[in-house]
Amino acid sequence: MSWRKVIFYINVVTITLFFCFLGLLFLWPEYIPFFYLTHNTCRLAIMQLISLMLLLAFFQQHLSYRWKVLCVIASFIVLAEAWLMLELWRF
Repeated sequence: MSWRKVIFYINVVTITLFFCFLGLLFLWPEYIPFFYLTHNTCRLAIMQLISLMLLLAFFQQHLSYRWKVLCVIASFIVLAEAWLMLELWRF
């Protein structure tokens, strides 16, 4: 299996999970406890999925070097924001 197919399948799974968490958070919030989640963990999962999608954009062949660097930097910024949100929820 080539890397393109692997990245494609990871992208499909990531986008599917992203829309599932968005649907849970905004359309069907009453089902969140059914999955043993809270609103905060749903928001954190959405931010981590955004970071993963940005990181996967780095591996696209058709992007220029500047866009790839921007995707990696944005990915780490989103991860840092998710980490800060997690730290603030503990207090």
